[in-house]
Amino acid sequence: MLLLNTCICPVFSQLYEIYIPISANEKDADAVGYFNPHNNTFVLEQQSKGIITRMLYDTLFNLKKKYTIPADSVSFSEKSKKPLFLKEYCTAENTYEIYANNKGIEIWQLDFEAGTDKKAAALALQEHYKDERIIAILPGTDKVSFLTFSPKQEKIFLYNYFPGRGIFLQRDFTLPEQSLTKAEIKERGKFLAVKYTAGLNGLFVSDLKNPSNYQISPANQLLYNDTAIFIILSTPYNAGVHLLQLNRNNGNVSFKNFLINKINPDKINTPVEKIPIATAYDSLLIIQNSNAAMLEYSIYNLNTKELIKRYEAEGDNSLYSLVHSDLKQIGTYGSKDEEKELSNERRFLRRKNKGLLFMKAVKAENDSLLITFGSFVMTEGIGGTFLRLATSNIGFYLFTPIGTFGVVPYLTLSRNKFLFAHSKFSLQTLQPSLTSNLTTPIDRIANDKKIDDLEKNSSFIIERNEKLYVGIFNKRKDKYEIFIY
Repeated sequence: MLLLNTCICPVFSQLYEIYIPISANEKDADAVGYFNPHNNTFVLEQQSKGIITRMLYDTLFNLKKKYTIPADSVSFSEKSKKPLFLKEYCTAENTYEIYANNKGIEIWQLDFEAGTDKKAAALALQEHYKDERIIAILPGTDKVSFLTFSPKQEKIFLYNYFPGRGIFLQRDFTLPEQSLTKAEIKERGKFLAVKYTAGLNGLFVSDLKNPSNYQISPANQLLYNDTAIFIILSTPYNAGVHLLQLNRNNGNVSFKNFLINKINPDKINTPVEKIPIATAYDSLLIIQNSNAAMLEYSIYNLNTKELIKRYEAEGDNSLYSLVHSDLKQIGTYGSKDEEKELSNERRFLRRKNKGLLFMKAVKAENDSLLITFGSFVMTEGIGGTFLRLATSNIGFYLFTPIGTFGVVPYLTLSRNKFLFAHSKFSLQTLQPSLTSNLTTPIDRIANDKKIDDLEKNSSFIIERNEKLYVGIFNKRKDKYEIFIY
């Protein structure tokens, strides 16, 4: 057993370092980590030279168990031999890991007592439909669900894995032939139709009631609860938002278009053009719409699709009636580390709308809805961008389009501009807060220069309760440094 010399020492008010001597010097080393809330343990894993080392730690990072397996035993990749790890699934009794590519899904049960893995279940894809591919993983309390998509069949398939019982097809969903109603086609034209094949590629996935505090949502999202799946897609020409709803109980499919912007060809790609983005939390659908001169929020009931509240603020003097933080920019063309506070509201809105928009809604305190929004503006190419958009960890699975949009990995890209701000509303009344100078953990992460080291081999990110554990391998010390936000 590896002996740990664990030291916890404060760096500043929100950050600590924990040193764990685990060798990761090899060039091909990768790591991944996650927290099991059922038994309060961390699982850290490292792959190097074709071997995966699985390590079980308590909450103080004392090593409890450790074993190794050949990497190709859980790998679908004949070329790289890297395991295509997508997601953990933890129960009170067992810890499972999900590996997949477009040919199939495998679920492996970890056994730290026996020092080995056991294949719990497998699902072959493309046996019935050659283009069937996995698009989302939905962990639940008593099962984990998988969504696959066949563009040619225009169908989404829902599979459920029940621990100890295997993987079963629950139902399939036939997508609408047209994403617009006849009335919308007559009034607005067919050119505003959403193409599902493109929209269902690389979806952000989140639990409606328990979203991550450290992941942010781009335009195309899949949000779910026990009874329904909601897919939010952008409509062409920034006309609005398309909401696709899948009923998990009866297989019904419905949709609703929120076509909030009129299309003016003369205003496309100009500061005058309004650009919408949407997200959801619990039973609320939130649409933000903005151009360089204004910002508005429209809040709907996610189930009835009825408008509840709408607010608008001008981008010169009244923006702070809907924005309750500083307007921040991390990174400039010359340096990705430089931070600016943008006092000019119109400049912030104009720059924001030039980038890749995101918006995230979470519950804050007892009765508050916290919305973080902004954009990533590329200033140096987009090589590797979509790889990192799709990952919440830096670990074994960089290739995959299934996953989450994490702020931390994205900040490691060279010379981006990261623009963001926060809005806060009452969950009871949906009235804007009177708060000002609001900050969140994302502010502290964005300001931490140590995050740049995530580019190095063998880094990992773990979310536990409302804290984020960022593990960075220090080659000089031959140890991990784990920063806690």
